[in-house]
Order: sequence, then C-alpha cells, then structure tokens
Amino acid sequence: MDKSWVDCDRATVKRSYDRLAKFIPLFDRLLFLPPGLRRSAVEHLRLRAGARVLEIDCGTGIALAYLSDAVGPAGCVYGVDLSPSMLQRARTRCAGEHRRNVVLYECDAADFAAPEPLDGVLFCLSYNTMPHHRAVLRRALRPGGRLVIMGWAAALRAFRQMAVAVQRTADETHDAGQSADPAVA
Repeated sequence: MDKSWVDCDRATVKRSYDRLAKFIPLFDRLLFLPPGLRRSAVEHLRLRAGARVLEIDCGTGIALAYLSDAVGPAGCVYGVDLSPSMLQRARTRCAGEHRRNVVLYECDAADFAAPEPLDGVLFCLSYNTMPHHRAVLRRALRPGGRLVIMGWAAALRAFRQMAVAVQRTADETHDAGQSADPAVA
C-alpha cells in the first residue's frame, strides 16, 4: 500500500506543520474550539488505569495531558507527529506538567510501530488530513481496542451549540427589555 502524501511530499508537510506550530493556540481560539472538546474525546476512549494509548499527530500536545491523566502513572501515552516543532512544544508542555508516562516519536504515523498492543487510539483533528489513516489503524490498535476520531464535524457541532446558547442569551436579554450593551440604559 502506498503511504505517500497525495498533494505533496513528507518534507513539505513537515515544513508546513513546523511553521504552524507556534500558531496552534491561536487557531484553537480563532476556530472557536471549545476547551472541553479534547477532554471529551479522551473520555470516549474509556481508558482504564494502566492502559496503553496512542495519539496520532499529537501536535503541540494539548490532548496528551488528558490521556496521561486517564491512564495514570502505570499507563503509557504514545504521541506521534511528523513535525519536530510540534513535538518540541509537546515535550515542553509535558515536562512542565511532569508527565512521566508520555513518550513522543517523530515520524509519519504510517511508519510508527507501537512497542506494545494499544488499548486506544485518538485522532484529534488529524484523521482527514492524513492520506493513509487506514494503514495507521491496521498497525496500531489491538483487537478490542477503542478508536476515537475527533474531527471537524465535532468541532463545528460544538461551535453551533455554543452559538445557539449565545443567541438564546441575547434573545432572553432582548425579550426582557434589557440591552446586551451595558452602555445602553
């Protein structure tokens, strides 16, 4: 099976994500990603203490803390990313949070061979960007293991729920004859 990137070579993909690494927190805000979205994705894995889990394209490591907490000190979290700049940010984050059960690998996820059977695999906003995601899954997840794909549909659904709540609040304020602008009396 061909594991090549369709629109460009691996070096180009790596360079692109290296340049984007410092902007990931800004993208989360601009895209209105709710803070609990990654935590919810990890909860859907239903990991137990001592579990082994992999985050594919872990990026700057935002979800690694949730995974680390879920598996506890006896568990192990593997993170894989193609970008050295993304992984450097993930390493800094994990070191700052004293995450000793996280192991990070710089490689294409299609080339990653887990050192042990995995109880769970998580894709956070990366599944659709990877042309060879099926090859990755065949090699990573143990029989009976759980897979969670947090895609853009989940992010958009969460954004819509947030927008509806804001609109509802604005409508209630308007219906009560109040202004949402405190300068207007």
